[in-house]
Amino acid sequence: MKTFLLMLMLSTTASAQDAPPTRAAFEDLVGIVGVEPAGTPPADDVVEAITVDIAEELRCPVCQGLSVADSQTETAVSMFDRIRELVRLGYTEQQIDEFFIGRYGEWVLLAPRATGFATLLWALPVFMILAIPLVLLGVSSARRQPEKPKDPTPPGPDDTPVDPYLQRVLADLEDS
Repeated sequence: MKTFLLMLMLSTTASAQDAPPTRAAFEDLVGIVGVEPAGTPPADDVVEAITVDIAEELRCPVCQGLSVADSQTETAVSMFDRIRELVRLGYTEQQIDEFFIGRYGEWVLLAPRATGFATLLWALPVFMILAIPLVLLGVSSARRQPEKPKDPTPPGPDDTPVDPYLQRVLADLEDS
C-alpha cells in the first residue's frame, strides 16, 4: 500500500512541481514518512537551495557514487522531487535523511554518520598519523646511549689514555 501511495505521490509531484502540496497530499506523506514535519515550511525562494543541499548528501541508488543532485536517472529525479516536496512541507534535513535511510539503509548517505564503528574507522587513520612519529621518537631516544660524565680536569700530556691496540703496536715497534 505504501509503495502504491509513494508512486501516486511521485507521479502527481512530477507533473506539478511548482504547485504547493494539498492537504490530502500532506496527509498521505505523513502516512508514508511516518512523522509530521518538525520545522516550518521555508519560503519558496529557498526551497530549491535547501533541496539541492540535501540531494547532494544522498547517494543515487542506481548510479555508482553519484549524488541525487548529480544524477539524471529516473530514480534520482524522483528522489529529488520527493526531497523538494518534503522541504516544502516543512520536514527538516534530519527527517528527510531518516526517510531515505528507512527505504535504502545507511548506504544512501554519501558521507556516513560518525557513530559507533564508523567513528573508529574515521579516527584510526588520524590516530596512526599522530602515533607513528611518537613511536619513532621513542625508539630513537632509546637507542641513544647516555653520555658519560666528563672529567672536570682535562688530561695532561702524560695522562692521555691510550688505546690497548695502539699500546701493543707501540710496544712491538720498540722491540724491533
